[in-house]
Amino acid sequence: MYKSQARGQLLEIVLEKLIEVNGYKVINEGEDVEEQNNGLNVRGRGGFHQCDSLGEFKITPPFMYPLRLFVEAKFYEKEKVGIEKVRMGIGILQDVNTNYSTCDMDYNQLNLTRYDYHYALFSTSGFTFPAQRMALAHKIGLIDLSNGQLSFIKSLIRDIVNLLFDNVNISEGVFNQFKKIFKNIINNHFEDYSCKLYEMSRLLEDSYFLSDLERLINDLVNQIQNQSIYLASIRSSQIIALIPKNNEDFKLSLKRNPHQSVSINWEDHNGDWIVRPEDQSYELIFKLPELLVRELSQNLENIEANSMAMKESVLATMSFVAYLDNQNPTLCTLKFDKEMTLGNINRFNT
Repeated sequence: MYKSQARGQLLEIVLEKLIEVNGYKVINEGEDVEEQNNGLNVRGRGGFHQCDSLGEFKITPPFMYPLRLFVEAKFYEKEKVGIEKVRMGIGILQDVNTNYSTCDMDYNQLNLTRYDYHYALFSTSGFTFPAQRMALAHKIGLIDLSNGQLSFIKSLIRDIVNLLFDNVNISEGVFNQFKKIFKNIINNHFEDYSCKLYEMSRLLEDSYFLSDLERLINDLVNQIQNQSIYLASIRSSQIIALIPKNNEDFKLSLKRNPHQSVSINWEDHNGDWIVRPEDQSYELIFKLPELLVRELSQNLENIEANSMAMKESVLATMSFVAYLDNQNPTLCTLKFDKEMTLGNINRFNT
């Protein structure tokens, strides 16, 4: 068992929970889904396609098929994900989205549910520029875990795997047992999971490092399960991660009004973008995807004008799902308000 394999498998578990708290139901079986030797597979027109995780969005707009999301996870330390991985996603989408021909179907087949499949590629090392351009052209979602608000996922998984492998000679069988416990903890199947971790002591033949292991896993649980990360769509195939400074203040504001006008201010000294409502009751922080940063920086002499143009176009509406009652998903939107933003620029610079 190699560290690289272990990191990738734990990342898949964490991302499965991340999409779940952002409005997706995790799919493990169905009419066109089956478990094979290489994992979960979805039937396409020309064959089956393996995916790390598969989610179905809990809200289906009228006149649309239910939305499903392929999730592909790549845990690389240094090498950026290249265009070939994006091409693979494009090919998979083409095959699964054309998996229907009504000409020779009987009545029962005609009534099978159809889905509109989408594809998201998560990388701990970023993406090459050609990969980003190709993804933008074909609506492949790229989520960079190498820096910014989501980088803690990479760091904590790396630390967990290093702690295990540096202290114990782990076989594949032992790691699979740990992975099962890890998945149950991440999915909140254990209210008190410290005892479950200590059950590993006999398995791992040592327990002196388990307190550190529990601390690392607890950090992941707190940030993923409690939905302190809101994956928002913008007017682009890119996805941004909205991080509230105080999640309870943010949810309370959304309960009053899930569709708000906001200011968006760019702090160029650290690359953070700050979102605030009119009453200043909360603050959200996000970073732009690399492709949009390049676009913003093309003309440094007019960077403020470029920033405003991006807010008015790409960032004009940010849409995401929040569980305001901790049970049911609510579709929320934040709309850019230019006058409010200009007022905040004057307010926070005086």
